[in-house]
Order: sequence, then structure tokens, then C-alpha cells
Amino acid sequence: MKDVILDVSDLAFSFKIYGGEVQAVRGVDFKIEKGETLGIVGESGSGKSVTAKTIVGLNAIGTSGYLKSGSILFDGKDLTKLSKKEMSQVRAKDIRMIFQDPMTSLNPTMKVGRQIQEGLIKAGYPKDKAKTASIEMLRKVRLPNPEKRYNQYPHEFSGGMRQRAMIALAMAVNPKILIADEPTTALDVTTQAQILDLMKDIQKEFDATIIMITHDLGVVAGMAKNIAVMYAGKIVEYGYVDDIFEKPAHPYTWGLLKSVPDLEKSHKEPLSSIMGSPPDLFSPPKGCGFADRCEYAMKICHMEYPETTLLKNGHKVSCFLQNPNAMSVVNPITGLEVKHG
Repeated sequence: MKDVILDVSDLAFSFKIYGGEVQAVRGVDFKIEKGETLGIVGESGSGKSVTAKTIVGLNAIGTSGYLKSGSILFDGKDLTKLSKKEMSQVRAKDIRMIFQDPMTSLNPTMKVGRQIQEGLIKAGYPKDKAKTASIEMLRKVRLPNPEKRYNQYPHEFSGGMRQRAMIALAMAVNPKILIADEPTTALDVTTQAQILDLMKDIQKEFDATIIMITHDLGVVAGMAKNIAVMYAGKIVEYGYVDDIFEKPAHPYTWGLLKSVPDLEKSHKEPLSSIMGSPPDLFSPPKGCGFADRCEYAMKICHMEYPETTLLKNGHKVSCFLQNPNAMSVVNPITGLEVKHG
């Protein structure tokens, strides 16, 4: 077993708004081993991005957000206890983040190469070698003619090229953890595949730990070791990627998997979707957040939040269908009757 590089425990983060608070993250727990890729999957508003930004200390900067509880242990240090200056140093070198829209992350008034160069200098890289290292990093992310690209502005790059530049900017300092927040959402399918292949290669070369945040299970299928399925600010299911895809245990995960287009089906067949909308986290439900949208929901589901059941191989799920007193249900993905935990 590899060393645990990040240990998130009972993480809860809220935003103060007029009349109350939005409980965006409500008690999240997970661990990541060095060199591993963790996929965090869920719909918009499930708490994925808030969790990621809380890890790197970005939610508390210039927002109404505040940490309610929890610890974030990174290399033995609790990031929630660090000062703003110390967290800035962590973001500069140890934990880097790639955002969904590179156009809003890259400075439009500064040449791309210069931005990478400044990141290297901020992380302590010698000034006389920073430019050469920046050009080399642009080459590693497979940007054609990196010497020319070094002197170009973000608006001169295509969407895929900007995302490659963001990866170069993030990985230039050889961080220990890379957080990628929906890195392929705005890209076409071909470019998405290229970016994912690039991230795999970069991870192998740098032995980086990656947290991949996405609403698309297909994105993490061939990349993640473990998957955390988030809904309404909580992780409702967690396990190895094979268990999540082949033996999913939560009705929300079933819905996500059924929503993935099947290329073997006729194009005339309608796409499956999860009916309804996520709950308002200004006033979170007492019970399971998915109960109002779940066709298998029981009375207890609306009244209490289910305990987490440990299945096999570290596979965990929070669902009352695992209770011995629950009704008999057939898993629509496996076609087998749910065995009570």
C-alpha cells in the first residue's frame, strides 16, 4: 500500500447568504494515495468543486464561505490550520488546480509562456532557467512549435491548446497533487480524449496524484483508481472504478450510469435521465438528499440519513436499501437483487 498523501475528514463548508446559509459540503471523507487518481463525480451543485476549492483554500478568499468542520491532512499538515500566506505557498508548488474554463484562468493580457515562467519563479525556480523550463513544459504538453507559443497570448490559442497550456502551467512546478475541475467540459470529443491521454502521460512522468472532478462518469472510466459519487454535498458512494461501474450500489449512481449514452443502442432510443432536480442546500433535507428523485425511496429515506455500509474491497454506500429490513429491489445495472449489507 502506498503512502496516503491527502486525508480529508468530516469536511463541511457553507456560504453565508441573506437569510441563512447554503450548506454546500456536508461532511465529506476520503483518502488518496500517492500517485493515485480519484474521480469525484456528480451533477452540478453536488459539492464537487466546492470540495476541491476548499482543499486549496480558494473558497474562503473574497467570498462569504466558511469552513464549518473537518480536517485536510496533506503530508502530515492540516491545511485548515495554515495561514493565508502558507496556503499561498502550498498552491504555488504542492497542490495545483486546473479550472473548467482556461480562458478565465489564464491572464488574457500576459503571454502564455510568461505566465508559466512566473509560476516557476514563484515556486523558487532560478530566474535564468525559468524561460527554458517553460518552453520545455509547453513541449511536454504537445503544443506545436513551443518557442512560438511561448510568446503568444491566450486568445491566440484554441480551446484545446489553452487547456494544454493550463496543464503546463500547473505541472511546471512538479506539484504533488493536481486537481482538475471539469477539464474537458468545453472541448469537443476528440480534443477531450487527447487531453485525458495527455493527463495520463503527465501523471506517469511526474508521478503526480490527481483529483479529477467531472459530471461525466465516462471521463474517469479509464483514468481513475477510485470514484467518489457526490450528491447534495455528501459522498453517497465510494469505491474502486470497477466496482462503481460493474456493481454500483446507490440509486443515484444507477441513474448516472444509465444516463451515459450506449453506442450499441439505436439512435432512435431516447436517452435516459434522472427526473427531478437536486435539493436546495439552503434548506437540506433531513433524510437522504436523493429521496425525492428516487423511485426506490421508502418512508425512512425522507426522515433520516442512512448510515454508511461497507461492502467489499473498500466499496462504501449510504443507502437504506442496504438495511436488512429494506424492500427487495433489483439493481438495474447488474440485473441482480440487492443483497442487504
